[in-house]
Amino acid sequence: MSTPLDSLVTVGTRSQEAATAAMRSWTEGAQALAGAQSAMADVPDLYASYLDAVRKVLAGQRQLADALVSAAQTAQSVTNQFTRATETALDALQAATTSVASVAKTASEQSSALTRAATSATN
Repeated sequence: MSTPLDSLVTVGTRSQEAATAAMRSWTEGAQALAGAQSAMADVPDLYASYLDAVRKVLAGQRQLADALVSAAQTAQSVTNQFTRATETALDALQAATTSVASVAKTASEQSSALTRAATSATN
């Protein structure tokens, strides 16, 4: 299973390859146009290959944008889960602190009562 980062790298690589192919196609077309005797006959093919290359670049960019959106949604989901877990932990910590304080208060009260009883017994 690929990670969002793997997807981004793949899309970026494909986009770069498509852009390189578009430039290569455009350069080859321009060279053919400059060197050909019947240059005007090559224009429709040159234009079609240029449009195909541009379509590939745009498709790669769309894939990249989709992958970025997906990665952002995943990051938001992880952030939300972390926030909920932190809130739960804080609630548990507060409950434990309250319990400890209650036990300490009860122990203090019992200690005071025992001290009073011991003092009464010795008088």
